[in-house]
Amino acid sequence: MHPLIQPPFNQHPHNETPEIQIPQHTTVIISEESHEASTNVDLYRGTLGDMERDAEIIEQKAPTWLIEFLIKNKIPAKEPVKVSFILKPHEGSELDELPNGNARLTANRMLRVRKILAYIVEKLELDQPSIPLTTSNNTTNNGAVNINGNSVTEPTNAKDNGGGSMTATQPSTECLEKALGDAEKNTDEGNEHDNTTGNNSQSTAAAEEERKNAMKPELWLELVCQDQILPPTMTLATIKSQIWKASGDLTMTYRLRMKSV
Repeated sequence: MHPLIQPPFNQHPHNETPEIQIPQHTTVIISEESHEASTNVDLYRGTLGDMERDAEIIEQKAPTWLIEFLIKNKIPAKEPVKVSFILKPHEGSELDELPNGNARLTANRMLRVRKILAYIVEKLELDQPSIPLTTSNNTTNNGAVNINGNSVTEPTNAKDNGGGSMTATQPSTECLEKALGDAEKNTDEGNEHDNTTGNNSQSTAAAEEERKNAMKPELWLELVCQDQILPPTMTLATIKSQIWKASGDLTMTYRLRMKSV
């Protein structure tokens, strides 16, 4: 690394980078990440005590931006890592495919499942069911939900695909408007008995909050990957490394949320 450590370079002020005593057995790893690979690849692995002996190896394996940051105090501009993925309807769901051949997409690796669900709702122009369905609490360690083999009810024009009894209800704007209209009617009737403006405001705010929650796509739509239901907060990066665990484009399917009969 001697050729790289030549003046002029910007030395960090001592008050910004005070000396820290780190144990010699501390593990030092230089790894490489690629959007085509499912996991990181270690380029160097050693301990702090080995770094002086392995200086030549570290010089070869360390990325240029790391040297520039440590020696020249230059923070590199890094493009966000993107993940390619494929969206298609879940088998037996009978939801439509995405229009205009947009099944293969690319997005920031930190994109969460709830944003993908909102995209699906927008592109397919889906109507929300009047009552959100719930999934089982059979979660795995990574937060995904296992799909059980029980008979299920799916609120769509689903057909029996041999996996069990299926009943279907068609979500529509009329059902949603009726449900919201009943909620508003009940709220108005309750407000007639309120004695203060504060109570009226609280009731209205509660009804509005309930309405907003009922409109969330994650309450009635779900993504599935490798037979696991993905939680709304999971990112593409986590899905690819913890659920998909394979090279190539990540594949996910979407369907209306299901519940055990």
